[in-house]
Amino acid sequence: NILVSEAGQVKLLDFGIATMLAEDTAIAATGTRLMTREYAAPEQVRGEPLTTSTDVYALGLLLYELVSGERVFDFKDASPAEVERQVCLSEPVPPSRAARSSGEVRWARQLHSDLDTVVLKALQKAPERRYPSARALAADVENFLKRRPVEARPDRWTYRLAKFVSRHRWQTLFGAVALALLITAVIVSAVSATRATKALEQVRTESQKTRQVVEFLRELFVAADPRQTSGEPRSVRDVLDVGTQRIDELSGQPKVQALLLSELGQIHTSLGNYDTATELLDRAANLQRAVFGPTHPAVADTLH
Repeated sequence: NILVSEAGQVKLLDFGIATMLAEDTAIAATGTRLMTREYAAPEQVRGEPLTTSTDVYALGLLLYELVSGERVFDFKDASPAEVERQVCLSEPVPPSRAARSSGEVRWARQLHSDLDTVVLKALQKAPERRYPSARALAADVENFLKRRPVEARPDRWTYRLAKFVSRHRWQTLFGAVALALLITAVIVSAVSATRATKALEQVRTESQKTRQVVEFLRELFVAADPRQTSGEPRSVRDVLDVGTQRIDELSGQPKVQALLLSELGQIHTSLGNYDTATELLDRAANLQRAVFGPTHPAVADTLH
């Protein structure tokens, strides 16, 4: 009952004209039911009351044919029982797949997903699962054409985001570039701040180590002061022995211990006390390996 004029205008004819066209169209009568089998809804085939959902189903069939180039059903030489079985039970092939088989490749990609969903919702077997009206179906087709989310699809945030990006490609691209630049700036700032913090911590550590070395040397000179030894002068060897004992008190400062052991070892080397020097330098090297790792330059200096 839908005809197109020579000017391309669609005309919806009165349904009573079906009897006049019976000889030229595939109209099947079963009892008092009059229908075009290829465009009949399940409730029509079953002889149930017709509603606006029946019109929605018929529009879905037409939309399917328009976008895929194929009809949903082909009832050539089919028996009434076969017609009823297919209309009421067989699920239609998605129009995107039908378009590929009919050679409508240009449409196939666009049909996939949204338009497939719109058409198949209109073709649901149960009337209550279809669009509530022809207007609702038309609105969803309009949504598809304008790249808006269609109501037939589940309302997931990922789907709506994809549709938003599709509608606003350039704005989204510029926004993504701006966001990437912002993230890069934040990362660079964070890395710089981390490096600055590490550098400051290293400076503090070196400063603390220097203070401990100065304090150690001061205590050595105090130990060599005749006023601290009842007027008896101490030899350099005695002072170094006192220093070696004091180093053991710095067990909680392995870096300072290693530095002082290395320095005392070099002093004993200069004095010709090679056995003592070797012992002190071995201790220094072991501490440096534990603190800095075996390939650190400080370990190489001590081993040398």
